[in-house]
Amino acid sequence: MSVETTSDIEGPQGADHPEQETRRSKKWLKITGIVVAVIHEVIGVEELVVEGKPLETVHFRLTSNVGEDGDDISGLFASDLWIGPVSGVTVKRTLNADVSAKTIVGNVGFKETYDLKAKSLEPIS
Repeated sequence: MSVETTSDIEGPQGADHPEQETRRSKKWLKITGIVVAVIHEVIGVEELVVEGKPLETVHFRLTSNVGEDGDDISGLFASDLWIGPVSGVTVKRTLNADVSAKTIVGNVGFKETYDLKAKSLEPIS
């Protein structure tokens, strides 16, 4: 398998408030002929409620665009995470994935969507 990479980093993007600035990192990978764009973004600081209490979190987004329509593999993988900056605990996570691949038995698809949110910040054990 051959992998080629290039990257392009963009700084703050014209947000109205400094705490809402978006910071973005984009990397292009070429893996055995399929182009994958991987984008990491800091969306901003957001307040979520856990156990009835407000909690400041940092909202991150990871997006992978795999190939293009007509390629042997193509689709989208997008995941958002809200992390408590003090604890480092993932408070909320969402996923939306829709990828398809051409195989000897025809097109095979993978779709997954979920939305998870912590009920508590206390350890289980």
